[in-house]
Amino acid sequence: MIPIITASFGLGGGIGEEKNDSGGGGGLGCKISPDAILVIKDNQVEMMPVNTRGSLDKLIEKVPELLEKINTCKQKKKEESKLEKEE
Repeated sequence: MIPIITASFGLGGGIGEEKNDSGGGGGLGCKISPDAILVIKDNQVEMMPVNTRGSLDKLIEKVPELLEKINTCKQKKKEESKLEKEE
């Protein structure tokens, strides 16, 4: 899963003088918001927007598949390392 995000940045500043008194100021802001999640499974690629209703539900449905895949990979690595130790 790969998150797709939007990042916005803003910068402002100012300076002022009033009868020999001087002043200045500045500011910086940032906003990061999720737009979609790219799901890659085997040879399939699916983009799921997260800003619409129902998208989060679809993402949650994919979590068990992802966990099963991770566990399968871990099991394969354990078996491979066990075979290497026996040799």
